[in-house]
Amino acid sequence: MDKNGSSYYKRFASIVLGIARRALSPFSNKFSKKTYTQPQLAACICLMKHERKPYRDVVDELEELKGLFDFDKVPHYTTLQKFFKRIPLRVWDAMLSFAFRLFGIRRMDAAIDSTGYDERNASYHYLWRIGEELRRKVFTKHSIVVDPKTEAIAVSSSNRRYESDNKTFRPLMKKAAEMVKIDKILADKGYDSERNHRFARERLHAESIIPARNEGVPIWKTRGRWRKLMKASFPLDEYHKRSLVETVNFVEKRKFGSTLGSKLHFNKLKEVKVIDVIYDIRRCIQLAYIVIIGFLQSRVFVRLRARLFLTSRSVA
Repeated sequence: MDKNGSSYYKRFASIVLGIARRALSPFSNKFSKKTYTQPQLAACICLMKHERKPYRDVVDELEELKGLFDFDKVPHYTTLQKFFKRIPLRVWDAMLSFAFRLFGIRRMDAAIDSTGYDERNASYHYLWRIGEELRRKVFTKHSIVVDPKTEAIAVSSSNRRYESDNKTFRPLMKKAAEMVKIDKILADKGYDSERNHRFARERLHAESIIPARNEGVPIWKTRGRWRKLMKASFPLDEYHKRSLVETVNFVEKRKFGSTLGSKLHFNKLKEVKVIDVIYDIRRCIQLAYIVIIGFLQSRVFVRLRARLFLTSRSVA
């Protein structure tokens, strides 16, 4: 298939270049060679992760898409490596926020969850056979906040420390609340904390739906006003929307891989952020197609097509 003529790749290239131009200046400084712009190189990094290819192989992929990315000549793979190492994490974070704004969301129910990305592509069976020191799984923990209605990622964070989910709840929700108005917050038992309930309801003025741990403990022994409320009357119908954030985690790993190829820790964090950016872009394109297909299958379009057909026959 000619990817240069594919409508999907045309949309993907135009969107990722537009987002990168808003987050990055054309050149890093006045002494740069000015052979390639920073948005062009950022778009190449997004394409590389989208196609699940290493640096050397994505150069061959760019030969087919040279016209879409406005290249006079395809950059060397070391150019992409040095660019990705140089660009800070906050740039990819800004690109994620710009990608989320494509959906035009002003109010949402925020669903939060975390998952782990493997840092080594090896068989754990053979690691078990080799020795004790290699048995422990090494992964990067990744937390996201998703709009259940559109399944779009609003904000995310990553770290390598094996810590409780409660430490990422407040920073992520505060960052998401700066972008959109949050009506409800949906989270699993890992985020159960009276402090998180108070932060959501008193600071963000959002309804927090987090099931309380230790279901066998009676209500009068449960600590906290809001945790007691969760045990007394839990809105199960609203809580079912939280499962969509797990769907987003599954789609990201299935489409773009569950193993990180970077060696440095900070590059791993940036690599996961790139996955979030290209997921939002892919989801935006997918929703646009869904709207078009839904209109083509609607009764309004069928009646309009029948009316145009009858009009053309009468004129003939």
